[in-house]
Amino acid sequence: MPEKLSNISKKFDEVRKEVLTLINSATIKCSCEFLVVGATARDIILKYCYEITADLRATIDLDVAINVPDWEGFQKIKDVLIETGRFNKDRLEHRIYYEGSSPVDIIPFGGIENTEGKIFFPPENRFEMTTLGFKEALTNARRVIIAEEPQIIVNVASLEHLFIMKLIAWDEKYPERSKDASDMAIILKYYLEGENQQKLYDDDSDILEANDFDFETAAARILGRDISRFSTQKTLKYIGEIFERETNPEKEYRLARALINSTVYDDELEKAILLIDNIRQGIQDL
Repeated sequence: MPEKLSNISKKFDEVRKEVLTLINSATIKCSCEFLVVGATARDIILKYCYEITADLRATIDLDVAINVPDWEGFQKIKDVLIETGRFNKDRLEHRIYYEGSSPVDIIPFGGIENTEGKIFFPPENRFEMTTLGFKEALTNARRVIIAEEPQIIVNVASLEHLFIMKLIAWDEKYPERSKDASDMAIILKYYLEGENQQKLYDDDSDILEANDFDFETAAARILGRDISRFSTQKTLKYIGEIFERETNPEKEYRLARALINSTVYDDELEKAILLIDNIRQGIQDL
């Protein structure tokens, strides 16, 4: 069966198109694979593929994850990009600036991870990050055409993998990462848009047939199932522990409160708790 590609080349903004084209060339030169993550991945899927613009916070950031064998491979990618003359270094090891103004975060994963799925930036392990789930995200990435003549195809993290990344980042940096909670709320709200809606009539039709069917809770349940379908047991164990904490009343429902503090769920704590519980149930279904 031919590969299904989403063509956003005529809609995608020129700055991010140029940056991703340069990163694509650098990773080819260094024999690495990369994946678009963060708010840009969210925009590619929701704004450019699904044509949803409501609720999307504006961003100039661009985040990519690069599968590297070691820290030397990570440094080589950065050196190749700097040598183009289009990027500048930053004091942060994982950040460069395109044309001196647009931040680009390059998150390495793969061979540099420890057994717990964490990376520690040199020198002296001064910056720690969990990249658990990035390998699955690359394997199950959405393939998107961002430019033609020549054609440039990039891997974009799917919504379920974006949700995992946002959840882990939010949990690690709580309460600093409110933007991650906002993005999780948006993913929940629009998860059954586009081709995902067909899941209600195919593999997950049992949810549609329930007497108490509700579209929003159905989206949360299917999101949980997709997280389970496309994640390793190690990743599921890690995020399962987060959900266990966040559905515990003694923890004051931090995640639910973070979701309602976004612009998506206006002070509806019970609804947010119900959605989180349905994600957890969806993971356990499989």
